Amino acid sequence: MQYTNMLPLIINPNNFRIDDFIHKLAKQYDIPDCNIFRIKPLKEEITINQIRELKKDLLISQTQKRMIVFFEFEKSGLETQNSLLKILEEKVDQNLFIFLVRNPEKIISTIKSRAKIIHSPIKKQEKVDPLIKEVIERLKEAKNPGFLNNKDLTITKKEKFLELAGRLTVCFKKELRKDYQDKLTVIKILKKILQTTYFVESNNLNPQLAFDNLLIFIWKNLNIELQGSKAT
Repeated sequence: MQYTNMLPLIINPNNFRIDDFIHKLAKQYDIPDCNIFRIKPLKEEITINQIRELKKDLLISQTQKRMIVFFEFEKSGLETQNSLLKILEEKVDQNLFIFLVRNPEKIISTIKSRAKIIHSPIKKQEKVDPLIKEVIERLKEAKNPGFLNNKDLTITKKEKFLELAGRLTVCFKKELRKDYQDKLTVIKILKKILQTTYFVESNNLNPQLAFDNLLIFIWKNLNIELQGSKAT
């Protein structure tokens, strides 16, 4: 997928490997790493003071393009979002704005009307994730929770949990759904992934324990479904 202008992008981070996507765009637009601004919520929200500081940075004239990435943009209030409108009207020639948000409905319409909403991953990312596919196969075959010993599933930071949870979501939504007899099982698992992700983000749950519990939930549901399909 190619992007030929600097139109702001609204992206659901669950559908992308965000770091790879950002670096691909930066390379495409010839944006150096030093010109990639990452704006994340301070505690629980993106504040209007962060937007004011961004405005000051953008007033500095330079020849190279810049990329401004807003993480968890759903954690921004009406005042903060409205304060961005003038920037999006005046500063898009040399600045690529990316809004990472899981629910675009939380973005005001005046921002959405100025942006392109990206619903699906770039083509290369549509392939089944090898690690996640292996994990799912192990879950389907496991007789006990020994699968939790996989060192690739060791999580020390919330960001690693969010990455793996996002990859699980993509795997179930894009690749594995056709393998299940009971579509309700997939829906139940996807809801659990989203619910656990929300709690890790909002309540500072231990990411390793949260991921282990999520895998056990998936394992139990896959085994229930597999036993049901054998019985029929």
